[in-house]
Amino acid sequence: MDMVQMLDKNLKGFNDSKIEGSLDLAQNQLELTALVPQFKYGNLGFSNTDIRGEGTLTQLSLNGSIQNISVNDSLSLPNTSFSVLAQE
Repeated sequence: MDMVQMLDKNLKGFNDSKIEGSLDLAQNQLELTALVPQFKYGNLGFSNTDIRGEGTLTQLSLNGSIQNISVNDSLSLPNTSFSVLAQE
């Protein structure tokens, strides 16, 4: 079993991924950068995923891009991006 499958059994891959970040408890700040060349969640395949995150005690912001999401042999979602803001 891969280590990522300890989080969720549907996750596979993450080879050569780079995940960096910092947590400053005194200032209540979080920063995260994740560069993932390839992973799968169930039947979905993700290629070249780049996620940036910043947060405080009351707000979390995630922005990212994915070069390609493979849904099945005939359906893919190229050049996908997302932006999420969660706040109190």
